[in-house]
Amino acid sequence: LYVEPSWEFVDGSLHICMTDEVLVWYEATACMEEMKMTVSRGCFDSKETPCGWVIDCDEWIWEKEFDSECSPSYVVLKLPRMDCEELVITLTGVDVCGRDVEYSQTYIVDNIAPDIELDIIEPDVCATSTTFNWDVRDRCLDEVSITVSHGTLEATPVIDSNGAILVGPTGQATWTFEGIECEDITLTIVATDSCGNTTI
Repeated sequence: LYVEPSWEFVDGSLHICMTDEVLVWYEATACMEEMKMTVSRGCFDSKETPCGWVIDCDEWIWEKEFDSECSPSYVVLKLPRMDCEELVITLTGVDVCGRDVEYSQTYIVDNIAPDIELDIIEPDVCATSTTFNWDVRDRCLDEVSITVSHGTLEATPVIDSNGAILVGPTGQATWTFEGIECEDITLTIVATDSCGNTTI
């Protein structure tokens, strides 16, 4: 059983990132008479699946008696929006001797980018500073960075200030920009989760 695309992280966990459709590849021995696949989330796509039958949204079956000419290969699975949530795929089979086999695999699915809320006091044309708060929500948030086109930032909390300021998911900052005459200034917040989903 293998899902494409998927990635194995350093901790050994399996992840499905930035997609709402995957191929679930499977193999069967010549002695296999029937197989069934079920999923805890999502729906099998009956139109795009080459072998077997989609019985319910979350259940697919293959029987050699009725589908012997089709070589089992993969099932197409449509995924809902999931924010670092578990997907369990279970494949069961029965061989010609009536013996049951079962294999189950768990994946972490994250196809939702972080959500950023920014509350800033918009400075007037003569201002030299302003303050703002941010709140980033994501179940697998990896990094939040803040950059400004002009001036300096004093942010709390600060994780790292090498280049862009890396901050926590929630915090506040003072942005000082003295000595600017009739120029546009830009504040940029970038949030990235462990799957690489990014919001700017």
